[in-house]
Amino acid sequence: MKKLCSKFWAKLVAALLLPVFLLVTVISLIGIAVFYSEDVYVDGGERLRDDVCESFLYRNEAYVNDYLNITECGGQAYESESRPIYEDLLSAESTGFRCTVTAENGSVIYQSAGGGTVRYQHTRDMEIMWCREETSTYYFQNEDDFNQYLERLSLSYDIISTDFTGNENLSGYATVTYGKWVSKICTITSSIVETSDTDTAISMTLQWVDRLLPLRNWLFVFFAVGLVLTVLLTIFLCCSAGHRAGMEGIRQSWMDRIPLELLLGIFILADVFLAWLVDYFIFDGERLLWQMKIVFGAVAYVLAYLTALCAVSSFVRRVKVGHWWKNTVVYFVLHLLWKVAKKLGRLCCAAWKNFPLYWKAGLTWLILSLIEIPFFSNYAPMWIMEKLIFTPLLIWAVIGLRRLQKVARELSSGDLGYTVNVDYMLPTLKEHGERLNSIRDGMQSAVERQMRSERMKAELITNVSHDIKTPLTSIINYVDLLKKEGLDSEHAAQYLEVLDRQSARLKKLTEDLVEASKASTGNITVNAEPTDLSLLLSQAAGEYEERLRSRSLESVLTVPKNAPPVLADGRLMWRVFDNLLGNICKYAQPQTRVYLSFRADEEAVSVTFKNVSAEPLNLPPDELMERFTRGDASRNTEGSGLGLSIAKSLTELQGGSFLLDIDGDLFKATVTFPIAK
Repeated sequence: MKKLCSKFWAKLVAALLLPVFLLVTVISLIGIAVFYSEDVYVDGGERLRDDVCESFLYRNEAYVNDYLNITECGGQAYESESRPIYEDLLSAESTGFRCTVTAENGSVIYQSAGGGTVRYQHTRDMEIMWCREETSTYYFQNEDDFNQYLERLSLSYDIISTDFTGNENLSGYATVTYGKWVSKICTITSSIVETSDTDTAISMTLQWVDRLLPLRNWLFVFFAVGLVLTVLLTIFLCCSAGHRAGMEGIRQSWMDRIPLELLLGIFILADVFLAWLVDYFIFDGERLLWQMKIVFGAVAYVLAYLTALCAVSSFVRRVKVGHWWKNTVVYFVLHLLWKVAKKLGRLCCAAWKNFPLYWKAGLTWLILSLIEIPFFSNYAPMWIMEKLIFTPLLIWAVIGLRRLQKVARELSSGDLGYTVNVDYMLPTLKEHGERLNSIRDGMQSAVERQMRSERMKAELITNVSHDIKTPLTSIINYVDLLKKEGLDSEHAAQYLEVLDRQSARLKKLTEDLVEASKASTGNITVNAEPTDLSLLLSQAAGEYEERLRSRSLESVLTVPKNAPPVLADGRLMWRVFDNLLGNICKYAQPQTRVYLSFRADEEAVSVTFKNVSAEPLNLPPDELMERFTRGDASRNTEGSGLGLSIAKSLTELQGGSFLLDIDGDLFKATVTFPIAK
């Protein structure tokens, strides 16, 4: 089907067949309607034959009326150019029509020539009118007098001629000839007769009726077939519109670039002109022979069909391409009006926006007050009282709104030091002003936090650079010494020991970076199961006993018996305890005690690590837990500064909480988990 839609011959055949089947459908429908209205499907056509005969008789009776009018109602007939024509039209031998016109007194006024057997007959009354000429002589004194007489006479009669005889003073006699219409009621008996001539007008008409009556049932078949084929061909032409052989997509023609209304207007004007030509040459008068009328009608029908086909094809192509409404005059006008309306709207909004608030409120209040005047015209005291009450309230509200507007403008410009004075404001506006002040405080706190974060980021970059640069510089320097002195040098073993220590430090820093990143993003698998943190704390204290002793630190462990379990990952908890004890070994003051305590209540378990710092702790707890932050500002000790950050992230990842507390040089870290249910 898709390939067939692209074939030119297929579209040509469909375009040629469509008007044929359309004509068959229309003619069949008209025939069915006529036969149904004439009860052909009930009586077999008897009423239709009678109506044809009646129509024929009425038409010829009109000819009789016209003929009697020109012959002065049957009086002495005078010669006329129309007389031979009417005599031929009223001849029974040529038309099959015969009639007798009888006056009221019974005298025969007219009887058509010819004879024959009466086939159909009826009798009715008919009014005959003719114009009888009369003359009148009138004496006038002046021209105005004569014109007034003619004007009065023309109201009742038709002026035919005037014979004027006057003198220099425009007075004299005038003979006026005028026509007086006379009517007479007559009885006309009309008949259709059968003559020897079988080619009379009525005979040929009845013969055609008899030929068409047997087709009355076939009209339904013709109508159904014609309608189905018309619909199918129309659908095919619509589907094939825009398709061309060897080309993809829809191809538009030159007429598709014309706005749709203009194109339809051109086609409609062309069809109207064709309809005028058809009415002028076919239905109005005898300008063409009947054979030429058929040819002319067929040509007009084909031209009308072609205009309709072009219009429908163009519309279908536009719909297939999409956005067909954009190529219309209506869309262009509406789009232009919309653009103008938007520009005017923006202009009005901009003007209103730049209008001061006081003037806006006053102008709005004035307009509303003027609108209220017709409704309160009978209640003037009430209207005045209303204005006296609500005008001060409006002024009060506008002053408060102006304050809020000003503080909002200052906050939007970045001035966080400006606050709104909420004294003497309406309650609702006062509440809004307090919220604006709260927003200002929140924005100021957020700015301070952002500045601190930016500062800490800069410090973080510096600290990371320092922590990575120190071992890397040592590795580079000692590798250079080994290259110069060789592996056989007496200092080679010392150099290798330094290289081993610095490379391990660099490896530890890299691992801490990776682990800190995973912990902060939650990219670590947590296998939570019931875990005894008291047992885990005892094992960690045992592991670090030797290291603590080497740093001259005394550990004090407080662990209860039968401690309740918690849901945690033992591997990750070991890492948390390991980081905390590692920090204690690095930063605790020698010759002091380290307290490791375990405490449990009905809902949670807490593990506390307490020690005295060797360096002054001049940082807040939150900042101390930031990445790459150490207790010693000089950063001379071993470590990466990630221990506390990793411990906090791992604890929270398992559902616990990590709390850091600093009191002077006392360092206290508390890990809390809910008891497993």
